[in-house]
Amino acid sequence: IFEEEKIIEIIQAGSSTQNEIKFPGANILTKMDETRVHLFHEGALIKSDISYFYPKKNFFTARGGIIFTQGDSLKMTCDYIEYDGESKIAFAWGNVFLKRPDMTLSTDSLHLDRLNSKAYYETGGIIRDQKTKLTSRKGVYYIDQKKYRFINKVKIDDPEYDLKSNSLDYFTELNKAFFNGKTKIIGEDYTIFCEKGSYDTELQKGSFQKNAVLFYDNKEIEGDSLFFEKEKNYASATNNVKITDTINKSIINGHFGEIFKAKDSAIITRRAVSMNILDKDSLYIHADTLVALGNDKKRIIKAFYDVRIFKSDLRGKSDSLHFNENSGIIKLF
Repeated sequence: IFEEEKIIEIIQAGSSTQNEIKFPGANILTKMDETRVHLFHEGALIKSDISYFYPKKNFFTARGGIIFTQGDSLKMTCDYIEYDGESKIAFAWGNVFLKRPDMTLSTDSLHLDRLNSKAYYETGGIIRDQKTKLTSRKGVYYIDQKKYRFINKVKIDDPEYDLKSNSLDYFTELNKAFFNGKTKIIGEDYTIFCEKGSYDTELQKGSFQKNAVLFYDNKEIEGDSLFFEKEKNYASATNNVKITDTINKSIINGHFGEIFKAKDSAIITRRAVSMNILDKDSLYIHADTLVALGNDKKRIIKAFYDVRIFKSDLRGKSDSLHFNENSGIIKLF
């Protein structure tokens, strides 16, 4: 069963002429007074000042104040447009501006593929929603999915953070970004590096993998997988965890770690190891669980279960440990 091809319809025009020498096979439709050219094709209305319509090819070009509307949810304006009724692809260029209820897109040129419900650009684009601005060199907008795929020099500008990535998928309704490739997120009090992950652009929370590093609460946090949630002042790391405290000159390793910024605390579990610099010497603390509490002036490290300590002039073993970094006093229990 073959679907009958629907021919582009002429709804109105100020005048219609032909010029077989310059435009063979074309109806030259022009605006006259207040009557603009209106062409219609399968739910899309295209308004212009002048259009060259080729009925045998089911194709037209148009220029002058182009307004392309598709239902109530999509409106595009541009200087010039070409439209193929067979492929249902529109190519727009010159001050292209596409508007949807949840976003706008500005670019120099845009392909609008109505058959596959997507729009794509390769000349740089700017997307805006309620508070964020997204820019990229190349981009694809999947209209039905309300999803963007950004490629090359992707950037999100938000009042509360900046995000840069090589490749990013962004869902406008969910306010969620998925990235593949080198990514950097800079917030008010945190910086995240990774090469794979997802990020809620509204709530500022997400998970990050592949060479992931989080700079947060004067700590450098590394792990196979990181999680961060701005509102809860919380971060965690899983597998091959390394937390470096540059102020207190300490490194803690383990298989799972949690950072609670509001409480100035970190908890490392599963074969945790802490290395602290004391009088130009290194103090190693091994335990099942390590807890670091307090700021740089009142920092306490607590260790639990199968505790072992090593220093050039010291060896020790206990069930638990209390270490005051400021005074250097170690208590074993």
